[in-house]
Amino acid sequence: MSPIEVASNDLRIFGLRVRSAIPVPGFLRACVVSAPTGGDPDVQVGFGVVEDPVTAEGRVARAGMVSVMADGGTVVDLPGIGRFAMSNGRDMVIEPVPGADRDGIWLAAFGMCFAYLLIQRDVIPLHASALETPAGVVALLAQSGHGKSTTAAALMDRGHDIVADDLVAVARDGGHPMVVGEDLPHLRVWRDVARAAGLETAGSQDLRPGGSRVARLRPVRPRGRRPLAGGIFLEFDNTLREPRLEPVSPFEAVVRIRPHIFGHRPMIARHGPDWTLPRQTGITSKPRFARLIRPRDIDSLPRCLALIEAFADGISDGRPPAAC
Repeated sequence: MSPIEVASNDLRIFGLRVRSAIPVPGFLRACVVSAPTGGDPDVQVGFGVVEDPVTAEGRVARAGMVSVMADGGTVVDLPGIGRFAMSNGRDMVIEPVPGADRDGIWLAAFGMCFAYLLIQRDVIPLHASALETPAGVVALLAQSGHGKSTTAAALMDRGHDIVADDLVAVARDGGHPMVVGEDLPHLRVWRDVARAAGLETAGSQDLRPGGSRVARLRPVRPRGRRPLAGGIFLEFDNTLREPRLEPVSPFEAVVRIRPHIFGHRPMIARHGPDWTLPRQTGITSKPRFARLIRPRDIDSLPRCLALIEAFADGISDGRPPAAC
């Protein structure tokens, strides 16, 4: 990697102070949590030359577009955007492809690529959205396209405090998983799904020109560490007429959480299957979990929201999750 070229676009994300060479996209500029001036950053994001991991010295483990080096550094190749290299939990170097959109570069850097910096800092990045409750944070975990952001946006319309969308950073603190810091101030929702669900779309911005997803802004404020109080696995089953909520045992939660840890495939390719197990148990040892099984039908969304609210209320009141 070449030396990082960095200009000052300081911000706070996931409890870290970041100095970035990439300007914050205009539609997010008024909403990101700015870092105080002065002092050294925790993370630097800049432009430079990123060596092709195929030619890099040492052992390289690959999984899709992600390569993990022998020294723990990670390179992500994103077609049409560029190559991103993360190292030591402190540095991200970006080599954009010619003509790459700056906003797209920024969104990639502070999305999936930032997850690999968190891994290098021994923070567990979950592919999830999350809402705040009096007892702590409840994560909504699902595969891509399974409704995390739509559900989070609908909960926000019902007055809930949404604390993260797509990436939730979890640190292990004294045996309890803690959600760290603040996320980016937008939810990524499909335009046609939002309209079909009757969600608020005023002020939403296209994530990419002509794209089908929009960024819906949400209130963001500086946050400290809060306990991860619970999690709901969102699943589709088109044989159902009505959604239902089922409790998940701690053992089952350990198994179910693994696909929702960002980067688990390349990390297993590099370090072996034991890499995820302490992270799986570290996340699931204290919180309560359930699975919300629902038809792929937008008409079931209000009932799903009511079940999520009942689960969150039960955690806050100290009641165990019950099937409903």
